[in-house]
Amino acid sequence: YIKNNTTTDSKIAIIGFSDDIYYLSDRQPVSKITYILSNDAFSQEHQTKILQQYIGDIIYGKPAIIIEHKETLNSIVKKYIDITEYENLKKDKYVCISESNTEKIFKLKE
Repeated sequence: YIKNNTTTDSKIAIIGFSDDIYYLSDRQPVSKITYILSNDAFSQEHQTKILQQYIGDIIYGKPAIIIEHKETLNSIVKKYIDITEYENLKKDKYVCISESNTEKIFKLKE
């Protein structure tokens, strides 16, 4: 889907543990941070900075596609940072094109 519905210069974002999607879709990440580690991988301060940078890059870069792994968003991201601005961006600029028990996929509105 990503390859067929984005251009080769489109950026994408994956909130979760599926870095292989960047490779398989032949699309670049919107952020230099491409992998969100589990809660205890870094100190709370460092994890907070990483997540703020990553979500900030999504807000600033407005990727063509955002893939959210619900567990990662709820148990890691929301634990460390306020994502109100990110949620507002999705509501205003994106449409949910797919949802399963484990993930949601959003596409930038045209």
